[in-house]
Amino acid sequence: MFEPEPSLSPLDRETPLSRAASAERALATLPAPDRQALAQARDLEPIAASELARLRAKAALDVQIQVWKPTPGDCLEGRIVGSRQSQGPFGDQPQMLVQTPINDVIAAWLTPWLKAQLHTQHAALGDLLSLTFDGKDTSKTGKAFNRMTLTVLKTNLSGANRDACQR
Repeated sequence: MFEPEPSLSPLDRETPLSRAASAERALATLPAPDRQALAQARDLEPIAASELARLRAKAALDVQIQVWKPTPGDCLEGRIVGSRQSQGPFGDQPQMLVQTPINDVIAAWLTPWLKAQLHTQHAALGDLLSLTFDGKDTSKTGKAFNRMTLTVLKTNLSGANRDACQR
């Protein structure tokens, strides 16, 4: 005789995500040598603890980065430590990351002018910079823009001498 399956509540239904989470929980209970053997059997490279530590440090830093919102006369000084893409007022835009003397990391929008100036002054990761917001100005064509002054001091901190404006 045909008996219908008992109906499952939405909470009882297994989804691909819940199966993956269950598999991860089960994998975590295995001893380390067994986890490594299983990873190798699946043709996966184990993730090094040092890589995870670097990832977690970067993720923690991303949360702490503040966007520079200057008023006329404000100066951003520090070391160029990287760049990132971020959602800005005009969509997804690049930002330059600057470590200040008090170890805050500040993101400054990489405008076409700033990118060109960084390139002209051969700015690279590890170099020091001073970026001053001089205020709003109007071009000869009547277009408003933010006037800034940039000074870069080259350093010999790292072998990563790629242009900061190219990232």
